[in-house]
Amino acid sequence: MKLKVISCLAALAVCVVLPAAGQTGRAPAATARLVQEGKANLQSGKVSQAVRVLEKAAKSAPRDGAVQLELGIAYKKSKQYTKARTALTKAWRYARGTPIAAQANRELLSLPADILRPQPKQLVARFRGRRIAPAGLVRVKLLAFTASWAEPCKQLQAAIDKARTEWGDKVEFVSVDVDDPKNESLLDQYDVSPVPTVVFLDEEGNMVSFLIGYGGEDALNHHLRTLTSGAKPPGPTG
Repeated sequence: MKLKVISCLAALAVCVVLPAAGQTGRAPAATARLVQEGKANLQSGKVSQAVRVLEKAAKSAPRDGAVQLELGIAYKKSKQYTKARTALTKAWRYARGTPIAAQANRELLSLPADILRPQPKQLVARFRGRRIAPAGLVRVKLLAFTASWAEPCKQLQAAIDKARTEWGDKVEFVSVDVDDPKNESLLDQYDVSPVPTVVFLDEEGNMVSFLIGYGGEDALNHHLRTLTSGAKPPGPTG
């Protein structure tokens, strides 16, 4: 779908990228006005009104990352956390590699941990055509979902590089670049957002634990130590 920049609302620190005119059933300028109105409502504390207005904006420009970001923030302020996660994840995906995606990711990381739990849709996943979780794996597996533009991902990658030297014979480490279109099915498979997200699979390919965000080397090694020892998996960390 052809895109063009319609309006940059400097005073509100948002640049709305909208579908070309005539493709959404609503004039692009009207969508920009809805975003401006929704942000003004949020700033004045009229959260419910902001949600209603921004839902209209998102309906008219459903694949616009900036609109989804503002809607996600409004949902978060209204404590509709599940809807906030959905909107912010859309913002993160539609605006990959941009400041909008980075802000959406930060907003996601501030949501309650139970809302962010990965939700595997089936037992066996695939990574670039090969099976991720076949039954009878000799080693446990770590899937690290990361993006180059997220600072916590850089910290996690450094910790994983160290962990490989200690756990490489017992754990298979798989890095998943969320910006690579080839990994889209794997993101959907585990319902991943935000980054970094680490998913731990046991020898049978079942998700047994996960980490959201970067909690330090100790948290990562604690999960690996527990899983490789055969003990009960540690609780998720957000």
